[in-house]
Amino acid sequence: MNIVTGKSLLFCVSIFCGGLNMVACKSARQHSTPTTAPVQAVNAPSSNPDAARTSVLNVQKLPFHYLSTKLKIRYEDEASSFSATASIRAAQDSLLWVSVQKLGIEFLRCRFTPDSALIADHYNHTFYTWGYAALSKELGVTVSYDLLQALVVGNLPQPHTQSDSIANDSTVFQPVNDDVFWKNIIANTRPKHLLLSDTARKSELSVALSSWQTTPQNVNFALQKNIHLQYQTQSLDTDHTYLQLEHTRLEWPSQCPEFPFKAYPNYKQVKSF
Repeated sequence: MNIVTGKSLLFCVSIFCGGLNMVACKSARQHSTPTTAPVQAVNAPSSNPDAARTSVLNVQKLPFHYLSTKLKIRYEDEASSFSATASIRAAQDSLLWVSVQKLGIEFLRCRFTPDSALIADHYNHTFYTWGYAALSKELGVTVSYDLLQALVVGNLPQPHTQSDSIANDSTVFQPVNDDVFWKNIIANTRPKHLLLSDTARKSELSVALSSWQTTPQNVNFALQKNIHLQYQTQSLDTDHTYLQLEHTRLEWPSQCPEFPFKAYPNYKQVKSF
């Protein structure tokens, strides 16, 4: 019988809305070989001026007021796999709303704001309230609202400035702190592959974008996202999680869509900031 694990739950909602830990329905079958190629380890840009330079590439940012999209999801980790559908609605810089369904029944609803993440797990009757510092600690990867929004629309994970290092006129290195940096590969002025490396936590997040559609804003949008998280467990083993997302419907409403959400006071309450 399928069960939803709390850690798996957090990954699915965070990443495809933009960021990371895990919602999974465990299957009775043995784990199969993942269909997404493993991410290759990368090193931070060299201080050699011939290896990386400081400049700015022409990278288009997708602006929007409101977004509404439906997706197909394929999830796989070391012990489980499942398929589901999801709906995402967004108001730029203020709100991300997610509903995840299995066989037409919603088992997860999420509401992300710049301050917090609210997750209603209908399967386990648990309501999570997370601050991003606590969520980042739980997931082993730095997570923020801006990161989630950038991943939803396929923008760079942080603004591109002259302090970024550039290699081969197509790769942008963006430091987050001394231990964490992004390696972003650009093609046709849009991010094509995003790779987050955290040397302290020994984790890597890879996001490969493909199947482009031109939006009304005349900016390309990736309808396919292949996501791979590689991280070190407490037992010092290396685990992998894979997530494949396919946008099946994409809309840019002129009016603010609805973001229905309630607190579910009868659910078990879990809070962490």
